[in-house]
Amino acid sequence: MSGKFNSISPTELPSFYAQTKPNHIPGLEVHSIANELLIYSLELEVSVTLNASAQVIWNLCNGQSSITEIIASLAQSHGLNPEEIASDVITTVTRLQQVGLLELSTQAQ
Repeated sequence: MSGKFNSISPTELPSFYAQTKPNHIPGLEVHSIANELLIYSLELEVSVTLNASAQVIWNLCNGQSSITEIIASLAQSHGLNPEEIASDVITTVTRLQQVGLLELSTQAQ
């Protein structure tokens, strides 16, 4: 089942993030250019350039980890509290999903 952020009420967000696993859509072209990552879809006619921080988030959006797990992993690897980076991760995932480059799989736990 695919989920969308805009259809989730604020009271459901913690559960939604724990159950949602972002994954790259098929058929993307991905190229590393200097310190940035260029991602584009010919089919969708969409391109995005990611900085180093967003690239780390993108790489963790592999369909295996929930948004909550991505936040925890990044926080641990950078010695931060999850609350410090949660907003950045959620914003990045949301924007990539909104332009069509990520799909969100939601499974009840």
